[in-house]
Amino acid sequence: MNRKKFTRAAKIVTASLVAFTMTASPVFAATGDLWKGTTNKGSVAQMILGGSAGRLDFATNIGQYTYEVDGVGYAVGEVDTMFKANPTLSPAEVQAKVKAELTGTPVSDELVVESVSAITGTVDIVVGQKLEFAINSGTEAADLAALAEEGYTVEFLASKAVFTGASSTSSNGVLVALAADTTFKYQVKVSKAGAVVAESELKEVTVQDKANKVTSISAIELYVTQNGEEVKVESGKLATGDVAKVVVMGRTAALAADADDADITAKVGLSTSKVAIATVATTGAVTQTGAKGDVTITAKVGDIVNAITVNAGNTARAVNATKSSIAPASLELATGDSADIVVSLKDQYGDTFVTVADAVKTAATNNADADVIAAAVATSTVEDDLTVKLTLVAHAANFGTGKVVVNHNATKLGEISLTVKAPGEIAEYKLETIDKKYELELMGASAAVTLQLLLNGYDAEGLFVAPTVPLANYSFESSDEDVAAVDNSGEVTAVATGTAVIKIYETADAFKTTVAEVTVMVKDSTPSIADATVATPAKVVAAGDITLADLFTKVTALDPEGKAVDVNAFSTADVTVGAPPVKIGSFLVTSIIPAGSTIEADPIASGKIAVSGTGKATINIALLNANGEIVKDVDVLIDIQ
Repeated sequence: MNRKKFTRAAKIVTASLVAFTMTASPVFAATGDLWKGTTNKGSVAQMILGGSAGRLDFATNIGQYTYEVDGVGYAVGEVDTMFKANPTLSPAEVQAKVKAELTGTPVSDELVVESVSAITGTVDIVVGQKLEFAINSGTEAADLAALAEEGYTVEFLASKAVFTGASSTSSNGVLVALAADTTFKYQVKVSKAGAVVAESELKEVTVQDKANKVTSISAIELYVTQNGEEVKVESGKLATGDVAKVVVMGRTAALAADADDADITAKVGLSTSKVAIATVATTGAVTQTGAKGDVTITAKVGDIVNAITVNAGNTARAVNATKSSIAPASLELATGDSADIVVSLKDQYGDTFVTVADAVKTAATNNADADVIAAAVATSTVEDDLTVKLTLVAHAANFGTGKVVVNHNATKLGEISLTVKAPGEIAEYKLETIDKKYELELMGASAAVTLQLLLNGYDAEGLFVAPTVPLANYSFESSDEDVAAVDNSGEVTAVATGTAVIKIYETADAFKTTVAEVTVMVKDSTPSIADATVATPAKVVAAGDITLADLFTKVTALDPEGKAVDVNAFSTADVTVGAPPVKIGSFLVTSIIPAGSTIEADPIASGKIAVSGTGKATINIALLNANGEIVKDVDVLIDIQ
């Protein structure tokens, strides 16, 4: 719906509700119960005070509400009019007039099925989809269990054999795997005591391959690969030597409403407006073909289209000092202390430039007397965010001010103002790690996960007082050793997820004096298997391979925050995510081989199970989560003669 129209409609509904509740007789609002169908909603006053959802439902569905007098429901508007027209009468007298002068229908909380409608219009191709229906002019799916409790039975009838067991009838509406782009019709009949009490109209259902049914294309993103890293191109420019690709982002019918847009490149058609400038492959790979200028790359599926314009044939990318940045702009260090410098490299187009390790360096930094106050830095690392980090170390004795010159190979990027001071006496102690990070990650750990704490002193100005304090006269303690344990060398070992406060005490006297403390967090980001989509397997009638990916067409893994994580391609019996791979589950293969059969199923290799021999057998393949519990399983029937 158009946003403005929706807002206007909402205001009208709200205004109607406010007008009704403001003009309703106070006696009317305080007496009797409102009913919606078979549900008692309480008095008008209770409904008004019960929250906005109830009030909005009352306003938008007021025709479905009745006012109860002695077990009979009367139209709300008519009852309100009668109360306001007789202000001097008591509630009992007005209710008597309602009973005498208005026509109502009995109300009851007993579930009574008066009508049924088929409401499913599309289903997915995967096994286990379910047809739904609503009762009594409703729009929400009816509860089969609730109907059964009231003595009702439900029968689904279809124009094709779409239900479990290749049947055209079903008691639960569960479907087998179906072919995409096919249709069928279904009807729902509800019976009680052997008699049909309601039957729906015929409803046509379209089968969609929802995982490949694109519903929107939100963006086309351009990337280039530099030194093994993919970099998003914000400038829209392609340069000589670029290894480029586009990634099409959008949604499919299989995506949950609250899920993020996904990479749908493989599900759309791609083309360029000028092949003399660039071509695009089905994988999204973009190749510059020689001519310079603008080229439009279009993604299209059906009537859904989006496009991006790229300017190609530009000069090869190079680091640009003006567009790059260095942080911080200035440093104040104590003698012997160190600090990190972070460099964000950009090219001449303003796009991120990915370099190699040790390409960013600094020269030695001197003070006004030509004394070295910081040695040259010859090593640097490219971080996960593609920035470059290098560590500057102040001289252990010399101090003063100077300029730190930061270079990328032979290109000067800029300068940092450096002040090195001789620190004063220690005024404060801190428990610290070298990188100032206090988080331990258990995901993928095959050995103990630890961090090393140091006791550092700082003067009144916050300057580090070298060297690190020896620990001979101190002891450590963890607030929760079930989360993180610590030994007297300051090594902290992760035990389980949670937080723990690590304290260090002086042991040279009779008192337990806290010198410093730090909070350590232990987390486990290992995803878990939430669900899987299983296809209906064909009977195996010849020796060969059973491919796991053909059966378990989708395995859904979620991280602890509920975000989807890609599962690696099946290879061994382990189900893994990430690189290096982290195990989150496994496949268990169980063969049921009757006497006389020579069927054999080999262990999983390269994502397949080799089947050989002759005879009949059933091979059960179960997907297990990390706790060894079955997520989904499937039986493959073998009949090799």
